[in-house]
Amino acid sequence: MKRKITSIILALCICLGLVSTAFAAGNTADKDRPTDADYMAMVILNNSNVEITPTDTYELLDVSGNSTYVCVEFDVSSGTKGFGIIDLSTYDVVMYALDATMPFTRNDTIVYNGFLRFAAINEDGSATVLDSNAKIAKDELYDRSRDGLTLATEAVKVEKIRRESELAEAAHVRSSEVLVSGGSDTSLVYSAGNNSSPWTTDCGINAVAMYLRHMDNYFNNNYVPNTHNTEQKLKVALAVIANAQFGSTTSISMKNLAKLANKYMSTHSGTGVSSVSKTSYTWTKYKNRINNGNGSPCILYVGAEATSYWTKAHAVVGVGYTSGATSSSGYDIVNSGWTSLGYVQIGTSVPGSMIK
Repeated sequence: MKRKITSIILALCICLGLVSTAFAAGNTADKDRPTDADYMAMVILNNSNVEITPTDTYELLDVSGNSTYVCVEFDVSSGTKGFGIIDLSTYDVVMYALDATMPFTRNDTIVYNGFLRFAAINEDGSATVLDSNAKIAKDELYDRSRDGLTLATEAVKVEKIRRESELAEAAHVRSSEVLVSGGSDTSLVYSAGNNSSPWTTDCGINAVAMYLRHMDNYFNNNYVPNTHNTEQKLKVALAVIANAQFGSTTSISMKNLAKLANKYMSTHSGTGVSSVSKTSYTWTKYKNRINNGNGSPCILYVGAEATSYWTKAHAVVGVGYTSGATSSSGYDIVNSGWTSLGYVQIGTSVPGSMIK
């Protein structure tokens, strides 16, 4: 924990000044090259102004069975633990969590598809979906969307590391996180599929419940009545409405999630509660919603709306962003809807639609 990232950066800058020539000549020892863990540390320092100490790295599979992700585990200077995921086909950090209980162990065979969805491959050939503990056939995990992808070249890696190194060296450009009120309240993180028996729900109802509770606790206490004062009671009430309105409590479209939230509010909420609507996500819309921390949360769909479980969207609650972020760089900060992940950072270009 004593290790300081800033001192690492100085060494990296010296290394990176020679790295292009070294790769061309082929005579630089591997130990002199910045590692995936070093890269993760620089990205987090630049985007969240947080120092980390990497503790482990290992590969994850993607949904096509390719080893094209790296997980970096780390200790955080504040005393918590976290992890991040690097997509080795682009060498982008696709997400990271600064205060998370790992949803898997070092020795598990994990499948990840870049949209906050993980599964562990079991010895019997089945798979366990980690956000719901549902056991499904391994074949259900796989699609062909990443077939034919190649790993990022060393030149691509060097350039991205160089850019992050320059940012990290310039202390004045380091960013911090912009959060709406309640944007780090861990009690607002629920878990898709849990606390709603006898109705089975997924991330959609979970996200609506988290959004309503967030708005009730921090913006207007008329959103959720006292009769729904627990996660289970709130999600059961939403499941009853969803079942009556749509005939299902799972795989609810973004448009219907907006209808669900409005129906709940018109039925149960007090006066002064605003209605919500679905819209396409853009970085500008989202940034305006957060309003430099003076705005309010919204529901985001992360990923494509497709039929396969592993390519359909995952509903989360957007609560902020890393300052200095743009439509192509930096991170949205979201309530992941997994108690094991909590609040995570995802690329600003990832969401597809939003409810606000």
